[in-house]
Amino acid sequence: MKNKKAFTLIELLIVIAIIGILASVILVNLNSARDKAKDAALISSAQSLMRGAQVDSIDKGIYDNFSADPNTALGTDGLWVAGESGCNLMYGATSNPQGFRNTCKSIVDNSGGFWVGWHPPNMTRIIFMVFLPGSHKIYCINSNGSASQDQKYSDAVGYNGGCESNGGDLHCPGCPYAP
Repeated sequence: MKNKKAFTLIELLIVIAIIGILASVILVNLNSARDKAKDAALISSAQSLMRGAQVDSIDKGIYDNFSADPNTALGTDGLWVAGESGCNLMYGATSNPQGFRNTCKSIVDNSGGFWVGWHPPNMTRIIFMVFLPGSHKIYCINSNGSASQDQKYSDAVGYNGGCESNGGDLHCPGCPYAP
């Protein structure tokens, strides 16, 4: 009789357990990378909107044509943009309304919404605050070029970071908004 060598049941179970553990570690890292990529895309979109706002404001030095459609009555110091309807209300007087609206919709689709704030009455400053779902932070970018993603928010409550508007100046902990 020949002596056959084979794996025992315990050896096979150990190998299957090790493969399962490695697969779960890889999936967790894959989800983390996916969240970071989504956050990076949101930051890029916010930067694109700010660059567009800056280009469109060169002629007049103000952001009135970028903040909202002039035919639409909006708040005096900012607007929460959520959903395609919010994006469609804005950017009508810009140099590329459809491009800005598409970028806006991309941000809304990936983060649930964002805040556009401006400094009335002459709208010489503008800020975008975008929620980053992967890192649970808010990315703020200002018309003076400052940017930050230090402000945290809570998923359970939504945004609770203590931002407030005081006479047209939007102040958020961790969000630069200097002239």
